[in-house]
Amino acid sequence: MSVHLNNRIQNLSAMRSRISSKKKNKGLTLVELLIIVAIFSVLLYGAWIGYTVYKTTQGQSEGESVSFALGCAATKVRAPSFAATTLSTLVNYDCFGDGSNVTGKGTTSGSATSKLTNTAYTIAAADLSGGTANGITIGVSPIDKRSCQGAVLSLDGASARIIVTPTGGAAATVKPVNGNIDDDLLGTACNSAATVTIDATAGR
Repeated sequence: MSVHLNNRIQNLSAMRSRISSKKKNKGLTLVELLIIVAIFSVLLYGAWIGYTVYKTTQGQSEGESVSFALGCAATKVRAPSFAATTLSTLVNYDCFGDGSNVTGKGTTSGSATSKLTNTAYTIAAADLSGGTANGITIGVSPIDKRSCQGAVLSLDGASARIIVTPTGGAAATVKPVNGNIDDDLLGTACNSAATVTIDATAGR
């Protein structure tokens, strides 16, 4: 009797060990895997949205800086035209502020770099409405395509004309002289390459 009982106890113990081992070796169920994938997808989407908003905000900030510089140039450059206006001219008129991105103020070699791209702005005279060098263009590149639309929309109020040139592509006048921004053309131009150049022109 005792031997039989011991055998049953040993059998039950062995069975319990096998069941326990199976539970330990059991993988994730399909439902558990789907839940993990769903959570990961939500986190990834949230990160993508956050990054997109961040890049758009950077573009808006850059557009505001260039808008200020355009307004400053139109107000402070007293010459009949912008033909002789250089980046140094605008730096000395405080058109780009006093930040760490401005160097050589008070000299003929003053320079200002974009806080977004870390490259120097380009300055050029432009002909607007039949005039000669009666406008000034400030260019900035290379701008990430995710920052492009935010920058252009921020430039709208201060610019008579805005041109977006995708890197390696053709220039697109997304805002013609004294016209409105073409949203469809803007979207196409901004997304045609990883980076773009934006040239904003203002007159007086």
